[in-house]
Amino acid sequence: MKNIKLIRVDDRLIHGQVVTSWITQTGSKKIIIIDDELYENEFLKDVFAAAAPRGIPVEVAKVDQAVQEWKLNEFNGEQVLILLKKVDVLKRLYEQGLHFDSVQIGGLASGPERKPVVKAIGLSEQDAIDLNFLSEYGVNVYFQSMPGEKEISLETVLGKHFKHIKKN
Repeated sequence: MKNIKLIRVDDRLIHGQVVTSWITQTGSKKIIIIDDELYENEFLKDVFAAAAPRGIPVEVAKVDQAVQEWKLNEFNGEQVLILLKKVDVLKRLYEQGLHFDSVQIGGLASGPERKPVVKAIGLSEQDAIDLNFLSEYGVNVYFQSMPGEKEISLETVLGKHFKHIKKN
């Protein structure tokens, strides 16, 4: 897992924070976006590739493809930043065998199904259940938008906003 520098769930994917902060902070040399829908959209793949810093390649993969590449060669040993738009994709990755120690929830817009829980982050009931599932397997789930901001634990978020979900 040492070559996965950060797994971040952020529905904006590559944007100013990722480009200017997290790439530098993590020392990542490549961005892998894991999203089945984006994989099918050549135009948007090109847009995200263009948004990355010079010299940082961007790969877009489907969930099953990413899991297979991880199992075969751990992303060729490259120092990678993995970006996802959705919590359910994160859970699918884990269930299919791409196991990780920690995940950062960095930006999920609030909306009709989501309640705001931390600055720029909203969670649905299902998101909270899925993140709790990962936590039960020992994954450190934390909320943090920018480097330098204090990490907020899943336990804190569940205790404040989803008390009915049992945290083990």
